[in-house]
Amino acid sequence: MKSPCINVCQLKNKTTHMECIGCGRTQEEIRMWTKMTDEQRDKIMKRLSPKEYGGPQGTEPTRFGTWEVNGREIDF
Repeated sequence: MKSPCINVCQLKNKTTHMECIGCGRTQEEIRMWTKMTDEQRDKIMKRLSPKEYGGPQGTEPTRFGTWEVNGREIDF
């Protein structure tokens, strides 16, 4: 079963709900994860995938092995 969990499990209090600072799921989504259908889990995974929680925006050269130069990524 796929999961967005990155083993940084710590809930942060948002205005209307508790949210994991590691994966970005709500407390309710974490609790119901194993009971959800594949479609429900995929919908949540799609919502979370564009974000990297706690990380920089865009390409991080030391992590991906590329540098961005004038809008193009170049391997080094």
